[in-house]
Amino acid sequence: MKTILWVEDEKDQYEAFAYYLEKNYAIDRAIDYEDAVSKFNANKYDLIIVDIIIPSGREAASIEELKRIKDIYFGVELIKKIRAMDQETKILVVTVVKEHFVQLKIHAIDPDIQIINKYDSGPETVRDAVSHLNLNDMKPKHI
Repeated sequence: MKTILWVEDEKDQYEAFAYYLEKNYAIDRAIDYEDAVSKFNANKYDLIIVDIIIPSGREAASIEELKRIKDIYFGVELIKKIRAMDQETKILVVTVVKEHFVQLKIHAIDPDIQIINKYDSGPETVRDAVSHLNLNDMKPKHI
């Protein structure tokens, strides 16, 4: 069975969307940036689904970090981190973020990443996008 790491901090959102995939895929959920990096390093996934607005996972933050946190989308930082370690695992973004500059940041990291807005699309759209990614054509993970 193909495996998915779904990075989503909102339980209701995760459950609503994952329901349409869990019959055909083994899904592991991460709730923040640190959790996602830890799970990604420990396991092999065929697909990573990333929400852009996720917590950092750090319990304490410096004043400097809190000042700049309003400009940081940890999902984008996660995509950068994953691509620095692995160029092959497929990534799908499912988010409410519509800002064009965020989409540009994502596509600057990897122009093949598809971005789905979860409020403009339903769970069926995510299911269809995953099925069209052809997860059977996976290459070995390189770290």
